Amino acid sequence: MSFVLQVEIMIILLALYVLLMMLLMMGRLTFLTQAPRAHPYSPTIHTLTHRKLVHRKQQHKILEDLLGHGLNLLGCRTFIEPKTFQQARRKQEWVKAMKLEIDALEQNCTWEVTPLPKEKRAIGCRWIFQLKLKPDGTIDRHKARLVAKGYNQIEKIDYFDSFSLVAKVVIVNTLLVVTASLQWHIHQVDINNAFLHGYLDEEIYMTPPEGYSIPPRHVCRLIRSLYRLKQASRQWNIEFTSKLETCGFHQSKHDHFLFTKSGTLSIVLLLVYVDDILVGNVSSPLSSKDLSHNAFRKYFCLLYIKLHF
Repeated sequence: MSFVLQVEIMIILLALYVLLMMLLMMGRLTFLTQAPRAHPYSPTIHTLTHRKLVHRKQQHKILEDLLGHGLNLLGCRTFIEPKTFQQARRKQEWVKAMKLEIDALEQNCTWEVTPLPKEKRAIGCRWIFQLKLKPDGTIDRHKARLVAKGYNQIEKIDYFDSFSLVAKVVIVNTLLVVTASLQWHIHQVDINNAFLHGYLDEEIYMTPPEGYSIPPRHVCRLIRSLYRLKQASRQWNIEFTSKLETCGFHQSKHDHFLFTKSGTLSIVLLLVYVDDILVGNVSSPLSSKDLSHNAFRKYFCLLYIKLHF
């Protein structure tokens, strides 16, 4: 069976899955499962909300089994991503991915191991596992990412501000119109692991990641931001703005998400939308020295994109 045919069949199955879900929500397929009833002698009290929740979970489980069975019959390979550390550590590929993540965070000086002060509390963290696939559907690599349990943070203690630079849609459209009418170059810039580059102002302690060995009663004091921290995007924007100013860009006083850099016969317009960047510039080529600044290259390599100035 060709890959294209497999993709088409998978799309059909997904469409059927969505249709079944819609029918279930409308109450047309209640014959699939029956809502659980409490045993007359059971001490557990099943409320109406509880019965509906269990009923819905059973319906989802049946549909997932049907979809998975259909994919297996078609010979389509399905890849399972672990949900917990206990599941991931059973396979060497995930263990290696977690080690690479820890090594990268340590190399980035994300934290320092220290005893937890008596008056402080430590937030938790967890692993998120994801398979990166090639265009043909085969596995490219195993990705493990460590994220903080930011929902445990307390405002005014663990963080103060959480806003970040977000370009207005009107300004984005204006930039597109200007670059198109003047025949400028426009590029989209993506920053690898953007939120990990920001330095923290607050004193935040985190429990060690699962599988990471540190001395007893010690925790990780975060020096740099970690994904899912409340202030991660804000700290990234502060760091990014500082590096742009070091490279000669000027931040607009009216729209803080707009940065400009002017030359003798040229100009660069840069829009920031959290960690997505749009760069518009005229046609004369940018000299390599403008992007060779150590600070800019160290933190924000522009992902194989050749800018023009």
